[in-house]
Amino acid sequence: RQEAPVAGRQLSNLGALATALGLNAEEIADVVPCQVVSTGAAHLLVPIRDREAVDRISPDAKQLFDLLKDVGGEG
Repeated sequence: RQEAPVAGRQLSNLGALATALGLNAEEIADVVPCQVVSTGAAHLLVPIRDREAVDRISPDAKQLFDLLKDVGGEG
């Protein structure tokens, strides 16, 4: 059984996040914050503006790891 979701820290450096994802900062939607949410594993949820941007994501693992470490995320 999955645990109830627990909201964690928000990531405010959208420029660094966009770079780590291989996107422009404008492609991260501003409808909800980029935030760690856990139901047993802490994941950073990132709203992306459109499907085309999702398809273009080319993550830099080290940059993402460093950002996740700062906000307590695992993935």
